[in-house]
Amino acid sequence: MLKIRRHPKPAFKVSSDHDSGPKVQQPADQLGADQAEIVRVHTEVASLRREVCFLERLSKDDELVIYTSFLSYAILVAFFQCIEPTCSRMATYSQHRRRMTQQTTGSHVFAPDKRRLSILVQFLLVLRKLRVGNIDIELADIHNISTSAISRVLLSWKYYLYVVLGSMPVWPSPHTVD
Repeated sequence: MLKIRRHPKPAFKVSSDHDSGPKVQQPADQLGADQAEIVRVHTEVASLRREVCFLERLSKDDELVIYTSFLSYAILVAFFQCIEPTCSRMATYSQHRRRMTQQTTGSHVFAPDKRRLSILVQFLLVLRKLRVGNIDIELADIHNISTSAISRVLLSWKYYLYVVLGSMPVWPSPHTVD
C-alpha cells in the first residue's frame, strides 16, 4: 500500500502574479508618516486652543460689543444658532470657483472643502472685519492662516449674509404691527 505524505499548509500564500492584499510599509516610511500625523495633530490642537481663548475673551460683554456690535454673548449665540443650520451647508468661494471652472472648461476637478477655522470663528472674523475694519494681514496673523484664506472666508460670508439677511423684511408690514 502506498503511503501518501501530507505536507503542512504554508502559513501564507505566495502569488507570483500579484498580491491584492495590503502592502507592508517599511518601518522608516511608517515612522515618517506617524511623525507627519503628530505634527498635523499638534497644529490642530494649537488652533483649537487659540479658538477657545478667542471665544472666552469675547464672552466678556465689553470686548464683544467692540468687535461684533452684539450687546451680549447670549444675543450673539442666539443669532448664530438661527443661521447655523444653513451656514454649515454654505458654498464657499473656492467651491463656487471650482464649479464655474468645471462649467466653462468641462473638466472635473474635485477637492474637498477643508475649513481650517470653525464656522463660528469664521462668523466672528467677518463681524470683526465689518465692525472694526481690521486689514486682512492682521486677521491672518490673529488666526494663523493666509491672507488669501481670509479673503475667501470674507467673500463667502459676505455673500451668504447678503442672501440670508437680504431676504428678511427690514420693516414689518402694517398687518404684523397691528
